[in-house]
Amino acid sequence: MRLVENRDLIKKKLINTINRDNLESDNVNANENINDIFDWSNLNIMVVDDNEVNLRLAEIILHKHKAKVTTARSGMQAIDQAALNSFDIIFMDLHMPGIDGHQTTQRIREISSGKQPVIVALTANAMPNEKDKVIRSGMNGILIKPVSDAILQKVINQWVLKRPISPLENISNSSKKELNDDAIFSIEAAKEFTGNNETLAYELFNMLRAELTKYSQDISAAIQNNDLEELRNQAHRLHGSSRCCGTRELKEASSHIENLINQKIDFDIKKESTLLLTAIKNVADYKMDSKNGSGSD
Repeated sequence: MRLVENRDLIKKKLINTINRDNLESDNVNANENINDIFDWSNLNIMVVDDNEVNLRLAEIILHKHKAKVTTARSGMQAIDQAALNSFDIIFMDLHMPGIDGHQTTQRIREISSGKQPVIVALTANAMPNEKDKVIRSGMNGILIKPVSDAILQKVINQWVLKRPISPLENISNSSKKELNDDAIFSIEAAKEFTGNNETLAYELFNMLRAELTKYSQDISAAIQNNDLEELRNQAHRLHGSSRCCGTRELKEASSHIENLINQKIDFDIKKESTLLLTAIKNVADYKMDSKNGSGSD
């Protein structure tokens, strides 16, 4: 009973304190203009994320609009790039090993001479009061990963091109919509984050699947060693990848484990993690239709 009550409490807190502003603007169509191509060739953009799937998605979308894109897979790489280049906007992952997004932002603010870049936080699973923390560390706003083509358009239009649109915190991610698709993999859900690019959606899904054996091994080892910190790290990374791959069951299972640990809730590590390992196996075993061009597994 206590576990059920705690789950409900977590859900209520997340809805009320994290996504409050996002959900207030239901009239924002996150899929609008997804087929439009803009000329951002004069924009220099950096995306910082230790997750290859999220990096690939952002890079493809930004290249579609002709932007110059630099990617960094760690805080130190981002700091080194910022010392060498002047960026118009930086999309900053918050939770990275080593130097996290908050520390990286502070260092970039210190070393940037002249015009300061816009820095927008990216997180797959924000905690209560996260928005206040990112502002204090020198960022301009926060978005829940993964971000779609339309969301990136709105953010860049507002913060870089200074066009009058809805405030950043009122942008509603398409990932907030209730999905009625297959829980293991939905190509339609995956396409929401790729601007309806089906080829890219399948590419991201297959990138995720290629990593699942390692995830399963690392999570199993964390369970065996009762290592909650390592389990949280693995669940966090997996949650970030699964959000943009149309794998709802996997996304929810990894998010659930991460929330339990973040909220310091007592739970049966083997029982709860079995659900996550099952979700991983379901995606790994998913049979691809030959019609999608990826062949059958």
